[in-house]
Amino acid sequence: MLKIGVLLDASKQEAWLLDALQRVLAVPDVTISCVIDATNPDRQRVSRWPHRFLDALDHTARSRREPMFQQVDIAAELQLPSTTIAVQANKRHWVFGSVACQLLREQSVDLWLCAGRLAPELAEADVSRLGVWGL
Repeated sequence: MLKIGVLLDASKQEAWLLDALQRVLAVPDVTISCVIDATNPDRQRVSRWPHRFLDALDHTARSRREPMFQQVDIAAELQLPSTTIAVQANKRHWVFGSVACQLLREQSVDLWLCAGRLAPELAEADVSRLGVWGL
């Protein structure tokens, strides 16, 4: 049995990710046991508004009716427990502190699947048997 945890940068994600995770669950002997929302307290900084604006404009212009781009609550849709942890971010990575790494270890998953705009900086953290894989 392979036990997977999902690490997100926000609780609501585009529906394509939910579809991908449902396909993971269709594989025999694979379970998804938890969802972690790695929240960056600096996410609301003024310098981030252009990205949010362009994302919204793109969504409105090209994909308003496309179901795969609609926002869904991943944990709620998969009926899984969700935990929020605070992380910091630099230009290239999410940066996890010792408390956040310990919380990830306590989930006892074999693999973390990560979906977010930044990659987690967890290579040396030993938070799961098979590491952290990005989507």
